[in-house]
Amino acid sequence: MRQMTIKMSALTGLIFFADYMVICASGLPSPNDFKISSIAEIKQYPNCIVVKEQKLEELYQYLTGFI
Repeated sequence: MRQMTIKMSALTGLIFFADYMVICASGLPSPNDFKISSIAEIKQYPNCIVVKEQKLEELYQYLTGFI
C-alpha cells in the first residue's frame, strides 16, 4: 500500500464519484490533467482513493471540514 502526506493547508478540493475520490491539492495532479485520462488511469493517480462508496462518504465529510 502506498502512503502520501498532504498538508491540510494545501488542500484545494475533492472530487467524489461512486467508488473513488480524488484529493486536489497544490503540487498534485489536477482535474485538468484528467481530461485525456480514462477512469482506470485516474484511479492510478497517487491522490486518488479507491474504496467502497460508503467508506468514501465518511472520509469526504471529514475532509470537507478543512476546505
